[in-house]
Amino acid sequence: KEDKKTKEDDPATTTIDETVIERVQKTLVLNMSGNAASLLEETNPNTDYDTSTKNPDRNFGDPKLYLKGGEGSLAVIQLFGSDLYGADGTTGSPNGVSDELDKMRKEGWLINQANLVFNIDTEKMGKLDLTTNKPASEPDRIYLYDYTNNVTIADYYLSLSTTTKKTSKFGYGGFIERDATTEKRGVSYKINITNHIRDLVQNVEATNVKLGVVVTEDINSPDMFELQTTSANITKAPKASVMNPLGTILYGNNLPSTDANYDKRLQLEIHYTKPK
Repeated sequence: KEDKKTKEDDPATTTIDETVIERVQKTLVLNMSGNAASLLEETNPNTDYDTSTKNPDRNFGDPKLYLKGGEGSLAVIQLFGSDLYGADGTTGSPNGVSDELDKMRKEGWLINQANLVFNIDTEKMGKLDLTTNKPASEPDRIYLYDYTNNVTIADYYLSLSTTTKKTSKFGYGGFIERDATTEKRGVSYKINITNHIRDLVQNVEATNVKLGVVVTEDINSPDMFELQTTSANITKAPKASVMNPLGTILYGNNLPSTDANYDKRLQLEIHYTKPK
């Protein structure tokens, strides 16, 4: 406490007392030990999953794409076909660009909308859970990113973010579409890649990068984490995919035309205007 003298105080009868308070810093150390453990048990009884993820067809693609969260799996997509010709897509020597993309550039396509549509293999995903009378759990959302550079694509970046992680980035998509029956089984996922395709067509310097697809628990978390065990094909994975323990089976591109599910194969939808 400090008493200060005022003009009304009589110097002859007033004294000033000062009390000095000192702060003493102390540190309390809590020695904590123990181990952190996950209670999630990783089981993959599906032999098709094990075979497909260990032996992917990197040249022609796979008939099924297995996405699994946790210590699971992802799918890698290469848009457009082979490169057999030059810049016009029909003559000359290969130029390092898909002939399909070369033709789109030459014809000056104006991209209005572009989507990737992933149809779910509902038969492989199992039936109704008879114990709880509810559908078996499926991931509510999937996430597509630039696999080559481990970054987001333009459509993700340009889509509006909200604090509600389940509905954020609505324009970007990736939500599960369910059927109208009482089982409410998942049917498909759709992701908006309009700006990604538009840039590939309009910018001749743009690189047709590979795209990665994973399940996600939080669409607002696009951060990439280094894997403990890396390989020549993958060194990082999206953090949010590790947070989600669920998985799904999607149709890939490499289905024979005689297959009953041929129309459900992976689809790239492009709505465009071609100048005259």
